[in-house]
Amino acid sequence: MLPHGLLGMRASPARYIANGGTSSTDRVRQRMQTARSTRAPTPAPAAPATPAAMLNSGDDDDDDVLKLINKVEALSIIASGHRKKHEPHALALQEAIRQQFCKSLGVQRVKLRHSRTVKYSDFPDPPISDGAIPDPHNLTMFWMATPKHGYNCAAADIIAQLVINNPENRHLIFSSRRGAESQLISVEQISSQVLVSFQYFAGLWKKQYNKRLLATLTEAERHNYEVYEEERLQSHAADHRRSTLEKKRCAICVKIGRPEWKRIIEMLGVGGQSSDKYVTDRETYPNTFYVIGKVWRSEDVIALCHLVDRVGALLKEKDTITRPNNNTKPNNLFEFRTRIPHKLADVRSTRRPVQKLTKVFYSEQQVEAFGMYHAYPRPKRQIDIKGAITDARKVVENLEAENKALHETAQA
Repeated sequence: MLPHGLLGMRASPARYIANGGTSSTDRVRQRMQTARSTRAPTPAPAAPATPAAMLNSGDDDDDDVLKLINKVEALSIIASGHRKKHEPHALALQEAIRQQFCKSLGVQRVKLRHSRTVKYSDFPDPPISDGAIPDPHNLTMFWMATPKHGYNCAAADIIAQLVINNPENRHLIFSSRRGAESQLISVEQISSQVLVSFQYFAGLWKKQYNKRLLATLTEAERHNYEVYEEERLQSHAADHRRSTLEKKRCAICVKIGRPEWKRIIEMLGVGGQSSDKYVTDRETYPNTFYVIGKVWRSEDVIALCHLVDRVGALLKEKDTITRPNNNTKPNNLFEFRTRIPHKLADVRSTRRPVQKLTKVFYSEQQVEAFGMYHAYPRPKRQIDIKGAITDARKVVENLEAENKALHETAQA
């Protein structure tokens, strides 16, 4: 039987015996116990020097003395526990910046009790002139412009200076890094954080402005605005559904082991997937999605996309049959929306065609629209869409036969 500690050592058995039968782990443990027993008691921390004592020390350099005074005051505030331990420095500084931002603009900021929700009063309107100079006594922001606008940058510098001059923020304007000396945070650094908060407050101002504007509209104008807003939200949701559709189709190509299909789908991209428009009907829930075709895609591309969707539907049917318990959750890979052709056959998408695709992706109508001088890129590898369609039809036939056999076995 090996001596205790031999299995845990990194040295050879000969070195283990030469060290008196003790492993490196045992020797480290012994040294730690010896150090603890012989260690002197830790002295109490000395009280920080006061600014008055530092002024009476005879130092002639006023700038160095002021720097030391600010540093000692900040360190004494931190040592006295003024800064909360559970609140990180960055979050505390961000909260101070938001409070000063609202205070400078005359906005009431109320934090609800037992909640993180914050309520804001009305934000002031932007200046009338684009080239106005921010007034510290009547401060506002140019909400419609970008954060890097000249007016917003000047207003952010004013707010940053107010944050630094506020005595309540004395413990926050020093950047304390472990192993490094505390340094005063510059106005530029705080100003950049003010502009970050500006983006959040600009969104709140836009919501308040739209709410005030809707109250002044007539019934016809309000109806038009509601129709526009609904179309905008549906367009945003349609973009998300096209992105999801592309990912699902690529996942089906990977599942079935067809990298050439995936290459064609990826070249089409999100913009090349067919659009759809949903109609909410409580009687036929879930929602019905009407497919809106694209005029610029060729018939071969459309046929391949439909075959990939058909393969996904057959895989979903096969997954439902072969599951040991029908109550279990199905694979998310095969979860597809019920997409049917649009009621009006002449409804087509008005989106622009995806650029920089080879000629086989475009329909004859789109090729004529491009003109004879349009430059089509030449891919490094040949794209055989017709071959992919033939292969996809064979896969569909095989899956249909397999599902039919599985149905007959399950019924028997």
